[in-house]
Amino acid sequence: MSQLEILTQKYADVFCKRDLLAVAALLHAETSLHDPGAGLIKGKAAVLAFVEGLFKAMPKMRFTANNILVTGDVASVLEFSLDTGEKVLQGCDIVLWDGGLIKEIRAYVY
Repeated sequence: MSQLEILTQKYADVFCKRDLLAVAALLHAETSLHDPGAGLIKGKAAVLAFVEGLFKAMPKMRFTANNILVTGDVASVLEFSLDTGEKVLQGCDIVLWDGGLIKEIRAYVY
């Protein structure tokens, strides 16, 4: 398993556990999140606030990592299922890494 596969699996695991501190430890100071509903969110604090809001708004949310694909040593793709408690969504996160930290996440759901 490559380093990016390990890091991406770790990100999926801590998100599944709703562990905000562990999510924070994986984020680059200049991270950004492109969310289909919220648009572009810039900065570690803003991204963490958004994730915390998700956790609070959907207390029954369940996140399941279905597949991890890695391209080189910079990007990974995390295919997932997201059960909001009301419906199940499928999606993927395209994750760009910098020095072992998440620099950018582009989230897509359908």
